[in-house]
Amino acid sequence: MTPPFDLIELSKWAGQRFDLVQAGGGNSSYKTEDGQMLIKASGISLSEVGAAQGFVSIDLAPLRKGLTKLHKQQESLEKGDLEKAAEELLMKVKDKNASARPSIETFLHAYLDTYTLHTHGIVVNTLACRKNWRELFTELYPESLCVAYKTVGIELALELEPQVTSYIKAHGKKPSIIFLQNHGLIVSAATAQEVKFLTEEVTIKIEQFLKITNNTYRLTSVISESVNAVFGLNKVSYLSCDAGLKELITNAKPLFLQKPFFPDTLVYCGSRLLILSDFNDTDTMNKFKENFGDYPRVIICNDLIFFVADSVRKAREIEEVLKFHLSVLVVNVTQNIAPQDLQFLEDEELKYLAAMESEKYRQAV
Repeated sequence: MTPPFDLIELSKWAGQRFDLVQAGGGNSSYKTEDGQMLIKASGISLSEVGAAQGFVSIDLAPLRKGLTKLHKQQESLEKGDLEKAAEELLMKVKDKNASARPSIETFLHAYLDTYTLHTHGIVVNTLACRKNWRELFTELYPESLCVAYKTVGIELALELEPQVTSYIKAHGKKPSIIFLQNHGLIVSAATAQEVKFLTEEVTIKIEQFLKITNNTYRLTSVISESVNAVFGLNKVSYLSCDAGLKELITNAKPLFLQKPFFPDTLVYCGSRLLILSDFNDTDTMNKFKENFGDYPRVIICNDLIFFVADSVRKAREIEEVLKFHLSVLVVNVTQNIAPQDLQFLEDEELKYLAAMESEKYRQAV
């Protein structure tokens, strides 16, 4: 089953945001009208999902029936036996043709609305690990659901299920916002757009409560949306937190503007980076498109460095190559070697490298 575009877009939106998820954490899902659920596969990051990868199809009816049975057996089973039974259930209800393993939180998603996003936000967990966590979240969101800590997987799902049932009886609808002690946030709604809106709203509200801001991470979404709108793509952006790059952008910005001297710099970073005057500077982005016919891999705005790629993993590879490129230039500068005394790759060679199928493949893998 091909995942809907808005599920992919929602997943990538969260996956590029370090303030929301880290490494392979977090998961997303979508339920179809015919009783199937697409859930993010285990071991893949939210930023890596796409139309052909990243999701596993689950048959909801037997999954929910099996969870009801496990709920009745919970008291009589040892923890290890419960997890084993849950694993067997998961393998029975997943798409038999899928080699990927469904997320460990598949059981959680079974009880919730059409679109669901589970994140491990910095500010959410700042409160979720406090002893008075429930009081804090209830004060901020009185109609939210607060679930005490349980081991991830089947135990957490069985802790959630009766609370969802009680919530529906009390409110006449499924909960949209769920806080998990020592764990994170779940947002579930009828549309992906509503899930995104609520996730951002919760994040900003808690930031305001804590009197802090992680706004720079939020700017990754702004960069991605601009790139995708101008170039017709579905990329993510990654904000560099590298101390060395931060120092160089402050003290040696002209080095960033030098052409590649090494093939990998071209392959990963592109022939030129893009400098924006502000985060609404789509005119400069359109000019870049006209001049180079391709999207920028490296974008600098207000001395913040963003890397644009298919996933955060690929963006970090671009960051590594740029660091290598700049490190070589810095050593030469400290040796009093002027840029005019360095041999950079000629434009003709850059165009040839950019067109090589082998290099395109290497960048895409």
